[in-house]
Amino acid sequence: MQNKTYKTISLFSGYLGLDIGVSKAIGEGELVGWSDIEPGPLALGSHHAPKARRLGDITKIDWEKYKDIEVMAGGFCCQSLSLAGFRAGLKAGTRSGLWLDYAKGIGIIRPSLVVAENVAGLLSGISVSKEDERMDALRSEALDKAGLCSCEIPDLELPDGFEAPDPKEETSQPLAVVLRGFLHADPERCSPVTCRQCGRRVFEVRGDMVLADDERLSGVHTAPTIRALGRVLGDLANLGYDAVWRGLEAADIGAPHHRLRIFVTAWPRDPKSAREPSNARLRRLAQLPPMRPRGRAWGVWDADRDVWTTGEPDLFGDVDVFMDAWPKSGVMAAGRVYTVPESWLKVPEPAAGSVLATPKASDGAKGGPGQAYGTGDAPLPAQAAGIPADGFLYTPKQSDGVFAAPATSGRPLDRSTFLSTQVRLMDLPGRMDPEKVREHDSKLPTPRANDANGAGVHGDGAPDLRTAAVMLPTPNALYDSVKAGTAEDAVRRRRRGAQLGLADAINLL
Repeated sequence: MQNKTYKTISLFSGYLGLDIGVSKAIGEGELVGWSDIEPGPLALGSHHAPKARRLGDITKIDWEKYKDIEVMAGGFCCQSLSLAGFRAGLKAGTRSGLWLDYAKGIGIIRPSLVVAENVAGLLSGISVSKEDERMDALRSEALDKAGLCSCEIPDLELPDGFEAPDPKEETSQPLAVVLRGFLHADPERCSPVTCRQCGRRVFEVRGDMVLADDERLSGVHTAPTIRALGRVLGDLANLGYDAVWRGLEAADIGAPHHRLRIFVTAWPRDPKSAREPSNARLRRLAQLPPMRPRGRAWGVWDADRDVWTTGEPDLFGDVDVFMDAWPKSGVMAAGRVYTVPESWLKVPEPAAGSVLATPKASDGAKGGPGQAYGTGDAPLPAQAAGIPADGFLYTPKQSDGVFAAPATSGRPLDRSTFLSTQVRLMDLPGRMDPEKVREHDSKLPTPRANDANGAGVHGDGAPDLRTAAVMLPTPNALYDSVKAGTAEDAVRRRRRGAQLGLADAINLL
């Protein structure tokens, strides 16, 4: 094992997966502290890093105490950006807005390396900038001219029985939108509604259509001035950091699904602005000259306006703000963004036995321990996990969090061992015992070629993967994020025969 030559802090730690990836890339360092607030991650962090300090809520960390930290890593909250959620955006007050606290820590500590991760929604999710103030002024002017209310929250005389939304909740809809629904979008009922503060109409009525909030005036001056990834990169540029970002799918490293994630890696453009790294790889990074990407920058950071621009003036001499979704990969150097060189996008082939192989149609015709694909290099998906081709993958359950025993102990595989064996690139001392997996009473079938035709059952009487997957609840953004409740709620719903959501199913594992 390498000497722990650098100090690191983990943020939004979860099960410390991102930190494991960093340690594999630059060598294991000393984890000084980790931050999370959820019960599950707190238990996992205490188990995996018992000697590191629990930092708790990121908004309450005293960054001045950790100025000797060289590496900061954290996959900040995705709920406000995820395509499965409400898309409230990256801004103060939302969960994804906790990036702003991450950036605050970077500015004080000035680490040699920053690693951040988030969902694909980071590319298109909205954020906020100083330019919003100018856009809001133009929007207000247009609404005023049309005789429509431009107040941020209109002052309304609410009808009996109407419950106004809490504006502090990121999942809340605007007041006017909720009121329109309460009035059944009836033009005759909505048309007379006026704001008591400005005296103007709240709804724009076009024939039988009732338009509210940003829908009015065809949404003029409501386009986002900056996207979530643009906010992250802009903050890094303000702090004097260069960065690369890269979209990677789970399938890129051998998993049988897409699951795109965006990884951002950043470092000080001027190495003198941070302490000299003690880690050899970080030291080599600091000794390299600043990046000078080839080609033309397609985006330029305007620190005064707090937005990314195209760098090209329009017919009136104004430089356009870059408002579109961001590409999956790119380079930022000195506040300018460039296309990633094609050579950077190649994903190396995984070593045999290191990860789960992506299923192929030929899997169904081949089997047996040790048998590989045509070249003999890549194992079958089940074999990569140490499971026979006709075996099963273990289904996690709630009790798995109580203990974590390697297969060599003779105890049934638990969730921790199963996930660690696969996600951590098969590096546990105790490998999965196929017989323990097969004996478990809760199994997901290993993918087979005839799963594609929906056969229903295999020759051995076991259901195929397609049939098993159909029985899983479909995710629902509203139900699973707001109404799901606790594991106890899920148990009560199951006992009374109520329909269960995906979050219920997960709580019942």
